[in-house]
Amino acid sequence: MELKPLIGAYIKHWESFIRDREEYKWSAFRHFDEFFYDEEMPFSTRVNHSFKMAGNLLVSPNYFPYGMLKEFSEQRPDTMENLMVNVLFNEELPLRERINAYMEETEAIMWEMADSGYEKWKGRTNLHTYQDVHAISVYLAMRYPAKYYIYKTSVFKVFSDVAGYTIQSKNHIDKYLEFLRLCDTVKDELLKETLFLSVYDEWLKAKGYEDFYYCLLTQDFIYAVSRYLTIHIDSSDKSKKKDITKDSVITADIKDYKKIVTEKAKTHKGSKIDYETKDKLKRELGLEGELWVVKYEMERLSKLGLQDKVKHVSITEGDGIGYDILSVEDDGVTPKYIEVKTTTGNCNLPLYYSANELEVSQKYQDHYYLYRVYDFRTIKEAPRLIIFKGGLDKLEGTPTSFKACIDI
Repeated sequence: MELKPLIGAYIKHWESFIRDREEYKWSAFRHFDEFFYDEEMPFSTRVNHSFKMAGNLLVSPNYFPYGMLKEFSEQRPDTMENLMVNVLFNEELPLRERINAYMEETEAIMWEMADSGYEKWKGRTNLHTYQDVHAISVYLAMRYPAKYYIYKTSVFKVFSDVAGYTIQSKNHIDKYLEFLRLCDTVKDELLKETLFLSVYDEWLKAKGYEDFYYCLLTQDFIYAVSRYLTIHIDSSDKSKKKDITKDSVITADIKDYKKIVTEKAKTHKGSKIDYETKDKLKRELGLEGELWVVKYEMERLSKLGLQDKVKHVSITEGDGIGYDILSVEDDGVTPKYIEVKTTTGNCNLPLYYSANELEVSQKYQDHYYLYRVYDFRTIKEAPRLIIFKGGLDKLEGTPTSFKACIDI
């Protein structure tokens, strides 16, 4: 399992791109800790408040474990308190036994409530407890944050594919147990990053969060790899995915840049928003654009069996080498040095490039490509793309950075 490049990419983008996106999880764990142990509070109220901040961990379209847990706790408080506290959270019992017992008992409670005439479920045959392995993993991770991790099948699969790990288990419970073991291995590697951990600890302290054993950090890393640092699109989203069409891609020599973007701008029907300012505030936009281009190049070359030739070098080697992606032409040999410039707005909005990028583009001008990605919304939605070939010097850009020294 290859973790070092992935950890490096995570650390590199943690503060600017990853950290704030998942902060609600740390907040949710803190919120649980504030309410669940207050035994003077009725159990149904404790449950309601404890998991209230869990967000999409327990509530998402067509997935309602939080709502069902509240129903069970309100209607059968004594039964649910015993089931959760004395069974699921009882560390003296084998974990597999606790999971099976919890799922079977909540299923029985649901049908008993329906059969006894509970008004919300009376007569229904399509009921579901939603108390599955994922939901259970959330409960356990919040109750024992020093030991357990939040499990999701799709995240486990994608991370394993990217990291070169082969999943052995077949059913959900076995996969969850295997995932816990994997997380412990990943955590051991993260613990070697002492400099980053000191930064992370300072962030925790400033926010009033706790993660003494770095389990939250570990699962955040795994999630970030599966969601933000790869070009994977979950199979459940395929129906929503918009494939790019030939009409969305233009290929031209870079000397025709001004002509092309002027013509495209005339036909663009977007709103008059200052997208460039918005883009600059969203530092993650550039990375998402790069990820989209990686996917685009892999799909282009997959027909030739050459998709492994695509390298996201700005992640693996750093962003100072003058281009973002190394790919190949259809012959599988001729290199393509690709610099990606992304905007959510028109293609004619200003783009910025460094002196280093200019120099490298001139060095490899016969193999250098500028991918201008525009009308970009998310990595799952097809933007528009103009591919320019040649050195950036033909753009005749205007210098915008200056160096000054002040003597005191």
